[in-house]
Amino acid sequence: MLLIILNLAAQTEIYDKWDKLSNKYIQAETKEGIAFHSLDYRKLENDTIFAEIILSLQKFDISHLSNHEKKLAFWINIYNIAAVKVVLDNNIPASIKDGGNLFKPVWKNEAIDVGGRIYSLGEIEHEILRPMNQPLIHFGIVCASLSCPDLIKQAYRPETVIGQLEENTKRFLQNKTKGMKVNRIKKTAEISNIFKWFKDDFESVPKFIEKYSEVDISAYKIKYLDYNWNLNIPKEERR
Repeated sequence: MLLIILNLAAQTEIYDKWDKLSNKYIQAETKEGIAFHSLDYRKLENDTIFAEIILSLQKFDISHLSNHEKKLAFWINIYNIAAVKVVLDNNIPASIKDGGNLFKPVWKNEAIDVGGRIYSLGEIEHEILRPMNQPLIHFGIVCASLSCPDLIKQAYRPETVIGQLEENTKRFLQNKTKGMKVNRIKKTAEISNIFKWFKDDFESVPKFIEKYSEVDISAYKIKYLDYNWNLNIPKEERR
């Protein structure tokens, strides 16, 4: 019981620290024609709180993540923290994809130590989160790119994670620059490539979109918006 209490306290501390960093370094802006939430990687890199989070995760015991919501919130946060760490480990590149190559893309590289085990971004996404059968995860995990769903200014928490994901999904679909752009006259809907890449995770893409946007695109011609992989960094912070 004591170990469970200590682990819960450690988890809460990690989330509280991520809240502080998110509130401090995330801001809304527009770049390259895309409205997005930028992250000031350079300032975050020099903030000791991020290093404290990474150290805490190395000691974290995931065996005490006892239910669906706890696991969901934890691993979404870890994916986002790991993506930030990958960017920093690669000296803040123009794109997170620059951290890999043709033979070994960045998603397969070692990214973060959780409880003494090293995970890649791909492992967290495809082997932990996607098997949880919750399509909303695609609007919570952020691969550090302009066309990704936005980072939010708070950690995902077990008691609020579903509501947080639903709100992020709604905002993403309302974003015409990367989520969904509808032409009601021409009956066309340009949607994010997320709906093409992960089509199998959605029971029905049109029904999912209607649920979270109240727009019925079932009779529309579907096109896909260009996906901009450039880093979600403020304009003035590129090195």
